[in-house]
Amino acid sequence: MTNKIESNQSKFLNLKNNNFFIRFSSSVIIVAMIILFLSTAILSEELWVHLSDKNKAEAVSQALGIVMLCISVAILMFCIYELSTSLKIKNKVFIIIMELLALGLFLAPITSIRNLNDLFIYQDWVLKAKLAEWYMQFIYLIIFLSASTITGYLSGVNLKKMVMIIGTSLIIIFGMKGFTYISLTNDYNSQDYSSIRFGYVTAIWIWLIVILTDTFAYIFGIAFGKHKMAPKISPKKSWEGAIGGFTTAFIVSVTMAILFFFFVNSHSIFKDYMSNIQSNLGTGLVIFMYILLASLISFIGQLGDLFFSLIKRKNDIKDFSNLIPGHGGVLDRLDSFMLVFLFMYLFTLIN
Repeated sequence: MTNKIESNQSKFLNLKNNNFFIRFSSSVIIVAMIILFLSTAILSEELWVHLSDKNKAEAVSQALGIVMLCISVAILMFCIYELSTSLKIKNKVFIIIMELLALGLFLAPITSIRNLNDLFIYQDWVLKAKLAEWYMQFIYLIIFLSASTITGYLSGVNLKKMVMIIGTSLIIIFGMKGFTYISLTNDYNSQDYSSIRFGYVTAIWIWLIVILTDTFAYIFGIAFGKHKMAPKISPKKSWEGAIGGFTTAFIVSVTMAILFFFFVNSHSIFKDYMSNIQSNLGTGLVIFMYILLASLISFIGQLGDLFFSLIKRKNDIKDFSNLIPGHGGVLDRLDSFMLVFLFMYLFTLIN
């Protein structure tokens, strides 16, 4: 009897260690892919500034920008597909049309004129053809909503699921738009860091806040978690974890932002905005803005995590897919980011 118990315990430990190894290995691969993804923005900016031949610098920078754009499109497609299939939508025509509509809305020039001028993907003909007029932006949204609703109805998709898919798709689409705008805004006139509006350090800063919040919320939750934050939505999340994750991310990100602003100003976070604020309203407001943004990003990241957990809970699913061993799908790993990047999209509209 004792040998049988020890044998079962041994199997359990081996299984537990094996799961940990799979999850850890997947985490290493995910981090490597994130670094590769962000490196396209890093090289795009640095090569533009440092290559001596301006024409070559612009061509290489834009080529890397296109690579980042293609990766963003791939992420968007995966997320829409995972969202649809996880909600047990079996009609492939509906899924394909949703992905095509999402791609169209993602590429549509829905943003401020300032952003359009700084994004090389929108050439002069887009502006000359009046495809970026304010009323056209509403037309793009109406087309997306109308076409997706009609397709869902004709495909026999449940109304509740249809609303969930369309609404969540909009969050994902504009979230990816926000990240693209922050990563690739460059006027390609002055071959200097002054031509870069946001900069890759800003993108890294945003990713860092969300990752630190998520990671340390997990660590603090395991170590000190006693009071459940939303037991009906995500039973494992605690207030102690949420506060610990927020505090850690806040301290690290605000310290980083202030250090970069004062000591590495060419790469300061939200450089264009903060330089204008400093010139017109003083340095004190710059520090306040960093504090405010770091707080909002960390808070919205946790809110985004809960939002996607609610979708999974309502539809009785554990993960959106099994694409990444031990982690679920692409959307499972980026759920905390989507609302943050949506917020960043709205923030980029402020000139």
